[in-house]
Amino acid sequence: AELYCQRQGFDYVNYGMVDQVTREVVGMYSNMREDWMEYYMGNEYYLHDPFFRHIMNRNREVTYDHETGGDLNIADHPVEIQMLNEAADEGLSSALCIPFHNANLGMLGGVNLVNDMDKASFDKLIPVKRQDILHGSALFHSYLSSQIVKEQLISTWYPIGHKNPLSSREIEVLKWLASGFKNDRIAEKMKIKPETVNFHFSSIKRKLGARTREQAIAIAIQKRFLGF
Repeated sequence: AELYCQRQGFDYVNYGMVDQVTREVVGMYSNMREDWMEYYMGNEYYLHDPFFRHIMNRNREVTYDHETGGDLNIADHPVEIQMLNEAADEGLSSALCIPFHNANLGMLGGVNLVNDMDKASFDKLIPVKRQDILHGSALFHSYLSSQIVKEQLISTWYPIGHKNPLSSREIEVLKWLASGFKNDRIAEKMKIKPETVNFHFSSIKRKLGARTREQAIAIAIQKRFLGF
């Protein structure tokens, strides 16, 4: 995919996925420099990235250039403006954003192809390469989304961490349960009533969408809510 996109005139290819129900960013693939991606993820720029906003709300490709903003809807938000300015410094001057709303297991996908062309050069490139770009991007989306859903994640996939909905007491209750303790022993360890332990378990299952305590443990471990 990277080589194909380079042949079409793009330096970088980014791919993002959004949960169709919660509208939360699941993660993204990128062949950009690792230090830039760590900076991007560390600053949670994905929360302010107009690329993700576009694939959530639109189903047609749009262009972006740093000079005018292009067709991409740019918000007048200081963090978003800062991110776009810093991206331009990294060579992300022009981009073609292509959403895919044939959602794979409830996910929306989008390809963002980027280069460092000026607006005039970029405007000449797109009409000539458009069909080849769209076909290649569709194949890339189909392949990568299937790999992500199967959790066969590649090294250049950057998952977005799940926010932990559990309180510190609920986490402690789950850890004791995961260690094999029953209600009365958990109550004794935490110096609370067994009824309070049951209350915590009810809250935990509701927050995690779990039917049983065992399923709650599995979900919490999978999403690393317990710290392991």
